[in-house]
Amino acid sequence: MQGIPQQVNAADSLGFTLSLAAYPASAGWSLEISVANAAQRYTFTSSASGDQHAVVVPSATTAGWAPGAYTITVRAKRGSGPAIEQTTLGAQAFRVLPDPFAAPVDGRSFARRALDAIEAVIEQRATRSDLELTINGRTVKHMAPADLERLRSIYKREVAAEERAAAIAQGARMPSRRVLVRFS
Repeated sequence: MQGIPQQVNAADSLGFTLSLAAYPASAGWSLEISVANAAQRYTFTSSASGDQHAVVVPSATTAGWAPGAYTITVRAKRGSGPAIEQTTLGAQAFRVLPDPFAAPVDGRSFARRALDAIEAVIEQRATRSDLELTINGRTVKHMAPADLERLRSIYKREVAAEERAAAIAQGARMPSRRVLVRFS
């Protein structure tokens, strides 16, 4: 639904306003919002602001939200008891990100973490946690050097692809990887 953010950091305030011509707040409509996944469900309601619906979730509330993928669903409601009217208006993907100020956050992708751990083992400077990394059901410290090199090649390609995608997303122009040949 237009106007609903797609993500929030845990411990940040969440606020947005929805203008719904068919369900104006001035006509007694309110919104019930559900943020849910398989493990958690958080619900809250809107406040009237003229015809619009103002939604404010304080940072003290979002501080308890577990990071992860959720679905945010909006329902318009009016009345109470047996005369209640309600209509589900829609749902969209929503993500709760970790509180960046609460604890260290490892922003590396799985491929980057795996590559770093494999290279640390190859260079024999791995930490205990690097030695215990499990990849595809096998523990890094129990892999033969040839297996480590093979996995290193795989993860180097994945990391390079991620870095190319990130550069393109930021507007960088990447050189073409095609080789053009002319035969005379």
